[in-house]
Amino acid sequence: MIFSLNFQALKWIPFNSEIDETDLVNAGEYSGGSMYIARAYHAGDLIPGKFLPQLNNLCFVSYGGQELEKDEFEVLMNTGFKWVKASEGFVPENAVVGGRSLTGDKLYVGRTMHGGFNVPGKICRRSKCIYVPYGGEFSHKDYEVLVQILQVQEASKGKSSGEFLSQFPAC
Repeated sequence: MIFSLNFQALKWIPFNSEIDETDLVNAGEYSGGSMYIARAYHAGDLIPGKFLPQLNNLCFVSYGGQELEKDEFEVLMNTGFKWVKASEGFVPENAVVGGRSLTGDKLYVGRTMHGGFNVPGKICRRSKCIYVPYGGEFSHKDYEVLVQILQVQEASKGKSSGEFLSQFPAC
């Protein structure tokens, strides 16, 4: 048998109230519920941020020292990710690019502890930090980066690793 390692395509979709939250990338919990990965445009930038369904289905991004509310945004569907610790602008291989600045810088999806919660935001390699929206824009040198997980598939039949491994009895 021949196997191949593939990434599922990133799936950003425009938010609508029919989306099932269990299909989204959860960035963490806060006192009002869950925070999910989202992104929105502002001033020519496409900015990764947070989506909080409990707060009127809004996306929040950080820009220019402020936390901005956006009612038109995209959410990231969960196709296989993990969080990897990093700091000072480092992003590991297969990090999720969530946007781009007007100057052409890639903005990676990340999260960091702020206010006692894991808050998602944008990692800017040039600035060597993550910026998170939380009643303003806050920067941190230490953070976690969202990274895509490789999916193993049987090349000849297109089976996923889960389908392949289910052929064997559990230990």
